[in-house]
Amino acid sequence: MKNKAMALRFSQCLHHWVAGALALVPALLLAEQAHILYVVRPGETLTQISQQHLSEGHHWQELARTNGLVDPQRLQTGQRLRIPVDWLAAKPAAAQLLHFSGAVQTADLGAKWQAAQPGALLQTGHQIKIGRNSSATLRFADGSELVLQPDTELALDTVSIYAGGHMTDTRLRLQSGRVEVRANPNGLTHQKLNVITPSAITAVRGTQFMIEAQPGQSLTQTTQGSVELLNPQGKTMVPAGYGSHVKLGQAPLPPTPTPPAPTLQQAASRFTAYPIQFTADPKTDAIGWTTQVGPSEGNQMRPLAKQIKTTQAEFELGLLDNGHYLLRTWYIDAQGMPSNITQHAFEVQIARKLQQPAVAIQPALLEKNLQLQLPPAPDSQRYLLQLTQDAQGQHTIWYAFNAAPNSTLPAQSPLQNSPYHLWIWAYSVN
Repeated sequence: MKNKAMALRFSQCLHHWVAGALALVPALLLAEQAHILYVVRPGETLTQISQQHLSEGHHWQELARTNGLVDPQRLQTGQRLRIPVDWLAAKPAAAQLLHFSGAVQTADLGAKWQAAQPGALLQTGHQIKIGRNSSATLRFADGSELVLQPDTELALDTVSIYAGGHMTDTRLRLQSGRVEVRANPNGLTHQKLNVITPSAITAVRGTQFMIEAQPGQSLTQTTQGSVELLNPQGKTMVPAGYGSHVKLGQAPLPPTPTPPAPTLQQAASRFTAYPIQFTADPKTDAIGWTTQVGPSEGNQMRPLAKQIKTTQAEFELGLLDNGHYLLRTWYIDAQGMPSNITQHAFEVQIARKLQQPAVAIQPALLEKNLQLQLPPAPDSQRYLLQLTQDAQGQHTIWYAFNAAPNSTLPAQSPLQNSPYHLWIWAYSVN
């Protein structure tokens, strides 16, 4: 009986010990996972590493014990040290403004907006605002890039770096507009990127995705990898090739396939005369179209020159200087979901010549139609008329190609007190 009782007590103790050990397994696994591998650089000591990268309250002795170092002052270049994530000290990082076009402004926390500067470094608390027909590209410490589209406003809530780049924490607040993200292109571990909109948080699990913050809702589409869309009402995972909406105060909708990219009809690759225009195959469920054009750099647009929104699948691009361009176009379906993007490279080589210096026109004269009397255009040429807000010809508000010698400049609503400028060009139609 005594042996049976001892065996029973041993069995019960073993059961409780095993149950306790099993209960600890998830915590032990988490502890094993919640660390980074720090690669020792030439000449570094454990004391230096601790002083530079550990938060207050943690010292080199703990690091030595964690890594089982017999001689903590003798480290080998390339040696890997395990550092618990909770021990790491956060240090401020910056996002670099790689390039931008048009009206782009930045502001520090509580400061006034000012014109963006090339190469500017934006840190925690900074904001950036993108105007109409404008764009900007930000690059973060882990190589992630954000392309901010027209009419977008973004705040950098947190931009931190740990252990010299072994881990980053980036939290961005998209207040309005659209951003296209290429996250963590080098596939580094322990890189955190969250984009917060008024209706949800997009937690990055993938590499390429798009987010739009619209009035009362936001949407996310994933091109590569996956992202998690979550708020207090629920969450959903959005895999590559899918998108999801989330309305303010509601759970994210289940992801749906991203509509297919539109097809351009007989798209020209070179233009030697106006108009510069494209047509896409109509989509019966399309409620709107967005077209962007800008100088091409490889297969990317840098920077944006203009964005056009239409209700039809026809896009006239207006006046473009000679050069190589990239066209991007997509449509919005009946559910409000953007399609995949079609891209098309093309070249503009239009011979045009200014016929006389620009004519200054006072704003009051634009309140009614103006009749223009021009001499006949030279042989094999046509007139191009251009009205700009500035004397440099950069901000066009009206134009007409193939204009007749007797042309009408339609009335405009004056936007400024300074003179407008009329440019008269002749361009070849051969």
